[in-house]
Amino acid sequence: AYELRLSLVGSEMCIRDSPYFKCEEIKLEYKKQINLKTGKLVGLEALLRLRDEDGNIIPNDKFIPLIEGESLFSLVVMSSLQKLKKAFELKNEFDMNGVTIYLNVSAHTAMQDNFTKIFADFVIDLNLKPGELGLEITETAELADVKKAGESFQKLKDVGIPLAIDDFGAGYSSLSYLRDLPVDSVKLDKVFAQTISEKTTAELIKFVVSVCETLSLNMLGEGIETDDQKEKFIKIGCPNGQGYLMHRPEFIEDLKKSL
Repeated sequence: AYELRLSLVGSEMCIRDSPYFKCEEIKLEYKKQINLKTGKLVGLEALLRLRDEDGNIIPNDKFIPLIEGESLFSLVVMSSLQKLKKAFELKNEFDMNGVTIYLNVSAHTAMQDNFTKIFADFVIDLNLKPGELGLEITETAELADVKKAGESFQKLKDVGIPLAIDDFGAGYSSLSYLRDLPVDSVKLDKVFAQTISEKTTAELIKFVVSVCETLSLNMLGEGIETDDQKEKFIKIGCPNGQGYLMHRPEFIEDLKKSL
């Protein structure tokens, strides 16, 4: 175990005594979410990026475990929201009607009363319309109190923040979340795209499509990298997708050019 000491000034976050890095800056990259049939932009996912002191991006699997404690992760979310304001300025500039900008947060962060208020205040401060800001809920452990999670998530929905279950079908996410939590969207884990040619995977995707249609949930396939994968998702009935085939993540400056 390493002792972590964090300071946050603007967007600067320093974590010391780490085997991987000493000081880095929080940045956001954006990945487009596309309607697979029409190619229309339907969403933007904001992806957390940290740079080391040499300017290199640190792999997520190396720094995420170092900030998983709620006190550290919460500070990262606070800084990310400040960065996210630039994306909404861009959204207004390009008049991206109907496009949701999603921020990834842990379920435990979204359940905290103070963060429910912080997200709500963010919507009010920026005068956002319902559906303009969304949260992608990630899970590193099974939710111990689904009832509390449902109450917290409902407060977010009440202020117009749609919720998506990220990496669905992997890790701890389960069908019971769709029954017990007020979510709006399901994002299939990228492993489904990688194995979509297998009959078992295709049948599982069909099952999730059916569930989403019955519950009136949006659905998106992650990790689409080939035309064949894209066509199979369309044929099965998954309406939206993201992946390197359609768009590689870009920082805000390059995203503006691509828009």
